[in-house]
Amino acid sequence: MQYFHQALGLFTLILCGCLVSCKGPIVIQDCLQAQKLAADYAKSYSPHHMQRGWYGPPPVVSPPLRRAHLQQQAILLGHVDRLGSDGTVSPQPGARVFARQQFTDTDSHGNYTLPLATGTYTLRCGAVGLLVPQEPVALHVRPGDSIRINFLLLVDPRPIIHQMP
Repeated sequence: MQYFHQALGLFTLILCGCLVSCKGPIVIQDCLQAQKLAADYAKSYSPHHMQRGWYGPPPVVSPPLRRAHLQQQAILLGHVDRLGSDGTVSPQPGARVFARQQFTDTDSHGNYTLPLATGTYTLRCGAVGLLVPQEPVALHVRPGDSIRINFLLLVDPRPIIHQMP
């Protein structure tokens, strides 16, 4: 009976550890939240524990505009900004916007344009060192659409703690 109680205690301890470490993703909305989470991350980091995903806010999607000439190819356009750790917003050059197997990079002012054929797309945006939106944008494109989608990517506040040997 004693072994049963020890085994039950060990099982409970393992289960509680799993429930604590198996939390869902973290969605960061602003700089203050990011700074607090980064400080907690630095205190509790361990290379042996599975890390939770960190994500930025969702993109802003404008309703599609229809052009008079429906034979024209649809255009996806928008702007990508980055929210710095000090709260300033600035254009993000070199961010990559993906729609299926097609992609484009933002120019030096953070603007992008991507011609698309009619169809359904899953849209993502990202850049090195920045948090990406958790959920991709589901997009249905019809002939002649002009669709504007703006992204705000947050600087990843997590410090680099573990270095590979």
